[in-house]
Amino acid sequence: MSIFNARAATFLIALMLCFGFTAVPAHAATLSEVQISAVLNLLSVFGADLSIITRVSTALHGSIGTVPDSPPPSSAPVARTKRITLVSPNGGESYVAGQETIQVKYRAENLRGKQITATLYSPVSGNTQYKVTGHADRGGCQSDGTCVLKLSLEQAGGPTAGQYRVNLCTSERGMAPVCDSSDTDFTVFPMNNPSGIVFTATPGTYSERYALFLDSKAPGIGDSSRVTMVCHGTINFYIPIGGTNYYPTCTDGLVSKTIGGAQQGRTILIPYGNTVPVSVDFTFTIYKNGFPTGEARMVSVVIPPPGTGGR
Repeated sequence: MSIFNARAATFLIALMLCFGFTAVPAHAATLSEVQISAVLNLLSVFGADLSIITRVSTALHGSIGTVPDSPPPSSAPVARTKRITLVSPNGGESYVAGQETIQVKYRAENLRGKQITATLYSPVSGNTQYKVTGHADRGGCQSDGTCVLKLSLEQAGGPTAGQYRVNLCTSERGMAPVCDSSDTDFTVFPMNNPSGIVFTATPGTYSERYALFLDSKAPGIGDSSRVTMVCHGTINFYIPIGGTNYYPTCTDGLVSKTIGGAQQGRTILIPYGNTVPVSVDFTFTIYKNGFPTGEARMVSVVIPPPGTGGR
């Protein structure tokens, strides 16, 4: 060590004793920047080597906390992925225009309470024909997390027959839409009256009460048939079956049990509870393997209130 280095080292030790510390731990905040500059200037005046000045500077700067502590953990909320999955109709189903309701089933993740719109559209023409809007997870949800929006095909006689898909999207203002669509096309059949179908609704009496006799006959193009109804007003019904009564509703719509496609049947329908004339549309549809074939017939009946032949 040179005489100058020895003097510098001796001076540094004395200086450290004056400032009140004997070691320079890396995380001890004992000197200010002004004090460090004074020490380094004195070392330079006493002719200390640059290497010594550099080592002292590194040590002293470490003493004022230049090694940062670990940053605190972020308190920002974790982003949750928003997702909507269309369960059905997802392709391959069939419906009849003018008298059916598509049960749009879906699952939503992290979208509770958000507005969701289901749209029936044609992948061929791009035209959208019917829409229904609801809110995710607000009613209509099953225990498995599947929710339902009801997309009616009864408006204005139903959509044009053809291939369709359903597009399901959130429709909240200020929120980027989250969407899903049917994977492939499903079919909407026209409602028509093919040769061989017989369906009538004839007024009469049953047990001294006003009744409608729904007579139907289906050709062999299907394996079953059903009668549904749409009520344009407040009215109730019951069907006497084997000594007990079956109470269909306008909401559920099912009026008769399924009958064989090549058979004929009669349903006795007794209305009650209407105080004004109520129009009811009855639709007879042929099914095959659980799906409507597109062969259907509709009749409309105005049911009078009590006191005008209705009872």
